[in-house]
Amino acid sequence: MSSLRTRLLAGVLLLSAAGLVLLGVVTYAEQSSFLLGRVDNEARASVNALSLLLDREGFKPPAGAAPTKAGSGAGANGAGAPAGATTTSGGTGTTGTSATTLSATPIDRGPGPNLPPGTDGQRRTESGKVLGSVPIRYSATETVLPAPRIPASVPLGKLFTVGSVGSTGLRYRVYAQRDPEDLGVTIVAVPLN
Repeated sequence: MSSLRTRLLAGVLLLSAAGLVLLGVVTYAEQSSFLLGRVDNEARASVNALSLLLDREGFKPPAGAAPTKAGSGAGANGAGAPAGATTTSGGTGTTGTSATTLSATPIDRGPGPNLPPGTDGQRRTESGKVLGSVPIRYSATETVLPAPRIPASVPLGKLFTVGSVGSTGLRYRVYAQRDPEDLGVTIVAVPLN
C-alpha cells in the first residue's frame, strides 16, 4: 500500500511540476510579447519628436537636394553604402553625432511622447547617407549607451531589431519613416535594456 501511495504522490508532483513549467513558459511568452509591443509603440510614437529634434540640431539634407521618392526605403537598391556595409550612429561613417541632453520635459514644442532614455535618432538622405544622429539622455551625468548598429539599407514603416556597436550585447528596436517635410528619413532606435 505504501508503494501505491508513493507512486500516486510522485505522479501528482510530476504533473504539478509540468503544469508550473508550462505556466512559466506561457507567462514568459505573453510578457515578452507585451513588452516588445510597448517598445514598438514607443518607437513609432517617437519618430515625429526625434524628427523635430534632428531638425533643431541642423541635420537636414543640403539645399537643392532631390526630393524623396515614395515607396522606397532609405538606402534601398544599392544606393548609399555598399551592400552588406553597416552604418552606425556614433561610430565610424557617421557625420554630425552629438549627445543631446533634454530637460525634465523632453519635448518642449507642444504635446509629444517622452522619449525613452538611450533612444537614438538618426537622419538620412533618401540614398542612405547619414546626415547625423542624436542619442537621448536626460541629464549631463547620464551615460550615453553604445550606438545601435543600423544597416545601410532600412525598410520604411517596419520594426526590426539590431545590435549595438561593441560587444555589450545591447539590442535596439528600430523604426524608420520618411520625414513629412521631405527632409529625408528619420530613424528611431529604442534600447531593449
